[in-house]
Amino acid sequence: EIVMTANIFRVSVIGADAGEGALNNAYLAKHLGAHRVQPFRYGAFNLPAKLSEDKRTIYLDKTQALDDFFMHLKQGQFILPPFETFQEESSHLLSLFEVVTRAGRRIYSHSPSAPDDFAHAMTFGYNAYKIAIGQLKFY
Repeated sequence: EIVMTANIFRVSVIGADAGEGALNNAYLAKHLGAHRVQPFRYGAFNLPAKLSEDKRTIYLDKTQALDDFFMHLKQGQFILPPFETFQEESSHLLSLFEVVTRAGRRIYSHSPSAPDDFAHAMTFGYNAYKIAIGQLKFY
């Protein structure tokens, strides 16, 4: 279904989870071309984004990436379906909360019983979009 949708809408880059999605990413790369599948992985960095040594994976600072996504979401820069048809996905966005670590670093967390998968899918997709329009900067 993802392959068909990506082809219908001529998607140039798909943001994929490098951590949990290796098998799915390989399938997408086989059917869409590796140049259209961009794996992302979260970490705790002082930089928003950096390339892995092999230049295949983009590492995102999780807090900065989610901050950037949520800022644009709040500004109404994403078109989302009506809430009534989007409740489960919306609950993933709403399950995240901020925590300050003992080291004083602000991070996002969620309850183990409240999934946040859609928030990360949207964040990876948003960063893939930034690649497509030349706005994702590496440091």
